[in-house]
Amino acid sequence: MRMISVLFCSIILISGCTTLLAPGSDLIDQTMVAQLGDTEPAEKGSYILHIPAGQRVPIRILIDGTMFRNDENIEAEVSLARDLYLYKYWASYDGKNWKKWNDLVKIGVSSGMGTKGAELNATIDDAGRK
Repeated sequence: MRMISVLFCSIILISGCTTLLAPGSDLIDQTMVAQLGDTEPAEKGSYILHIPAGQRVPIRILIDGTMFRNDENIEAEVSLARDLYLYKYWASYDGKNWKKWNDLVKIGVSSGMGTKGAELNATIDDAGRK
């Protein structure tokens, strides 16, 4: 029984560690690539999403919470400075060198309140660029 428990725990640890490894540079050759704006593939998460530099990217911002009487949706569009490839929780600028999303992209949020109202700033930076 103890041997079965040790074996089971080992299998779980090994399978868990494989998700920590970045995909190989050949992922883009083995996986379907969808462009932003394409129809969502039937198997969600089983494709690479490519967002080319300069393409307009719609962003929906939801403002809600117990501080407000009403919720508000704001829609905007931005364009990326460089190509971006997304696969599950991995990201790449060239489709070959993959990093965890939060190691490649840094997101910061700040807010304030004054006599003119509330201000909320979201900053999204390329972690490799200063």
